[in-house]
Amino acid sequence: MPDHPHEYTLKRKQDPGRFVDAAARTIWECGYARHYLHRPRRTLIVGDYICWVWTRPEAPSHPFPTDTIFVNRAERHRGRVA
Repeated sequence: MPDHPHEYTLKRKQDPGRFVDAAARTIWECGYARHYLHRPRRTLIVGDYICWVWTRPEAPSHPFPTDTIFVNRAERHRGRVA
């Protein structure tokens, strides 16, 4: 995605407990809802980065940290909405 460079980490490639407790739960508890691709995504600003979780498609409309399948991270750009 050259117009939207970002990094991500997959739950299936990490220790699931640490992934949920250290990354996903922090974003869920400290973040805010932001719409992206027609769905709300839980998002957290961390310094110069914006981080957001991606849940399973079959997850309910208000999913839980355990439904998170990967976490994205991208640099915040001046002038772009976070």
